[in-house]
Amino acid sequence: MAKRFSSKSCFDVPAPALFELYADTSFQEAKAVHMGARSASATRAERPDGKLEVTVTMVRPRHGGGDTDEHATMTMLLDPKTLGSTWRQVVRGYERRARVEGTSCVRAMGAERCELTVEGSIEIKIPLLGRLIERKIVEAIERSVDQEAGFIQRVLDGRHAR
Repeated sequence: MAKRFSSKSCFDVPAPALFELYADTSFQEAKAVHMGARSASATRAERPDGKLEVTVTMVRPRHGGGDTDEHATMTMLLDPKTLGSTWRQVVRGYERRARVEGTSCVRAMGAERCELTVEGSIEIKIPLLGRLIERKIVEAIERSVDQEAGFIQRVLDGRHAR
C-alpha cells in the first residue's frame, strides 16, 4: 500500500506566473539544487496536444546516507489550460521497487494570489522495510514544504521586481 502526501502553499503572484515558473527549466534546475541535489539539468518539450513535458535529472545524496549518490529523474507533464500537472520521479536502480507520482495544481485566489497544491504517493516494494522507508521519505517531504515554498516566493519576487 502506498503512502500519500499533500501540501498547499500560497504565493503573492497571479496563478499563470507561478505556472510559467514551473515550466522554466532554469528554475527547475535551481530548485533541485536548493533542495539538496548536487547537480541538476532540465529539458522542456512542447507536445502536439499543447502540454509541456519538463524533465529534471538530478544527482543527489542517497536517502538514508551511503557512499554513493543517487541519480533521479523527475518528469512533469504540465497543462497550460488547467494550470495543472502530473509528475513521476524515478531513482536509477529502483525502477521496479519504488514508485513516486502525483499531481500539482495552481489555483487562482484572486488577481494577485494563488495556491499551489501538490499531492502524491510513494510506494516502496521492499518486504518488511518498505512501509518504514515510505514513512521516512514522506516525513522528509513534509519537512521540506516550507523550504521549497520560500525558495519559490523569492524567485517570484525577483522576477516581478524587474
